[in-house]
Amino acid sequence: MPTITDRLKILVDWWPMVVLLQQVAVSPPGRGQAEAFTECLQFLASKTEVEIDDRLVEHVQKLIATPEGGELIDYVVSLVNRRSGV
Repeated sequence: MPTITDRLKILVDWWPMVVLLQQVAVSPPGRGQAEAFTECLQFLASKTEVEIDDRLVEHVQKLIATPEGGELIDYVVSLVNRRSGV
């Protein structure tokens, strides 16, 4: 069973992700949310030593910079907001 120290370490390690996800939720729809979402992906990719996730983030950045990508982010945020009662 994890100790309180273990749990606090996990919280400290992943707190930036919580903040970044909050930024996605409060950013203006479209470009603002897309940029915040990209920052989330970059943070996740930084947690590994694998090159493939870095490359994936590059591709996703290009995708969400398009109007269709912005619509996708808007859709995902609306689903999250609906489920959380926002």
